[in-house]
Amino acid sequence: MSGAKEVPEEILINMSGDALWYARNEIYARHGVIFEEEDLNEHFTACSWYTPTVEAAAFDEGLLSQIELDNIAILTEREGKMK
Repeated sequence: MSGAKEVPEEILINMSGDALWYARNEIYARHGVIFEEEDLNEHFTACSWYTPTVEAAAFDEGLLSQIELDNIAILTEREGKMK
């Protein structure tokens, strides 16, 4: 979802805090990040496309595209506004 194009504002408006959190972490999950948080691991393990390959601490942020970085920033900002 959030790796190919910028997340539109009209979608963000209707997302819950949890949905924003999962959407942000989906970007990392698509790169095979193994999450330290058990609920994230459970959530993404249930996804057929998820292939855990790299520990979160060892993940190279340089592998993220500019769109992914922009979406992480947008989702993080929206999450912060909801708190």
